[in-house]
Amino acid sequence: MYYGGTSAIDERPCQKILASPDRGPLRINWRAVLSRPRLFLHVFGPFLRAHHPECSQYRSHTFTFLNKRWCIGCFFNTVSFVLATVTLLLLTFLLPMILSRFYLFWSGISAMIISLLISSTRFADRFRVKAVAKILLGSGFAALAFSILLAGDSILFELGSKLSLILILYLFAITILNTKRMYELSSECQRCEYMMRWSRCPGFRETVCALVEAGFLQPAPRDSAVTSSQH
Repeated sequence: MYYGGTSAIDERPCQKILASPDRGPLRINWRAVLSRPRLFLHVFGPFLRAHHPECSQYRSHTFTFLNKRWCIGCFFNTVSFVLATVTLLLLTFLLPMILSRFYLFWSGISAMIISLLISSTRFADRFRVKAVAKILLGSGFAALAFSILLAGDSILFELGSKLSLILILYLFAITILNTKRMYELSSECQRCEYMMRWSRCPGFRETVCALVEAGFLQPAPRDSAVTSSQH
């Protein structure tokens, strides 16, 4: 399933560690992470941006922009939410009379429902369809959030309570989406020949290799590993 090259990685020192039959499971070196957070973010950055294995099964979940891989969902969700929020803020101060809490609320709810319906169809794997669905989700949530902010005819009225409610709704939505994403990832990867053994999976090889070389992942002694599986 992997569609990237492996020859360069196979020759790196980290590959000898990963392929060694004498190592135990890989463990995070938290001391190294905490002492060098900027380097950790730099090394782990490619996965944070795309957070999908580089294999053909997940090719429709990512795209390339500015020579970097990005998760389609997170990218278009975030961009559309920010743009919609900035637009609504400008309208609030420049043309407040055209904003209606009623229409903002229901247009936001409708956009999010349409997004979820699109995501559940067989066309959702197409880049443009997935991007449109995520744009609707991000802008829809922005409209819903603004309908809450405009309660009391002023954004500043009970602002703390409004922001708390928006944060709760956001965390609730993120929890549901992440649970769905993790279930799909787990189901897909369990059917793969590597069965979620990330250090063996070619789709994760570049990320794992870079973390090992930087000292953020270290193999435990062999006797601490579970005999039947090796991470």
